[in-house]
Amino acid sequence: MLRIGAKIARSIHRKIFDSNSVDVSEVDGIRSLHLGNDTVQSAMRVKSPYALELAYSRGMMGFCCFRKKLRMC
Repeated sequence: MLRIGAKIARSIHRKIFDSNSVDVSEVDGIRSLHLGNDTVQSAMRVKSPYALELAYSRGMMGFCCFRKKLRMC
C-alpha cells in the first residue's frame, strides 16, 4: 500500500524547469526522498539509519557480501 506522508522539506530548482522539486516526506518513521513526483527515490528508517530500507538499495550493496573487509570512508 502506498501512502504519501507529511512533507518535511521541499526544494525547487528553477534553473532547469519550474516543475522540478526535491521533496522529503515521512510515514511511520520512514523518511523518503522524492524527485519531482511521488515516486520514492530513496528511503531510510529514522530509528535505524544504517539499515537499508529498500530492496533496491540492498541489491546494490550486495557486493559487500563478497569482500573480506569493507573500508568505510
